[in-house]
Amino acid sequence: MDMEIIKNTLFDIIAVIGLAAISLMIFWWRLEMLNRIFKFSKIVIMGLEYMRNKKLYDLSDKLIVSKTGEIVGSCVIDLDEQIAILKKAIQNRESVKSLREKYSNK
Repeated sequence: MDMEIIKNTLFDIIAVIGLAAISLMIFWWRLEMLNRIFKFSKIVIMGLEYMRNKKLYDLSDKLIVSKTGEIVGSCVIDLDEQIAILKKAIQNRESVKSLREKYSNK
C-alpha cells in the first residue's frame, strides 16, 4: 500500500511537470510565430536602444557643424545662442586637447 502511494505521487509529479513543459513549449512556439510575423523582438530591441540613447536623439539644443565650419543643421534659432554653444564646444575641445597633451607625454 505504501509503495502504491509513492508510485501515484511520483506519477502525479511527473504528469504536472510534463504538462508545465508542454504549456511552456506551446507558449514559446507562439512567441516564435509572432516574432516571425511581426518582427516583435526587433521592435523591442530598437525601443530599448532608443530609451538608452535618448540624449543622442534629442536635437533640441544641438548644432551640427561640418568640417568646413559651416552649420549643417541647427535646432537653435537664435544666432547669439548658436555662437555661445560654439564657444562652449571650442572650450571643451581645447580642454580635451590639453588633457591629451598632458597625459600623452608620460
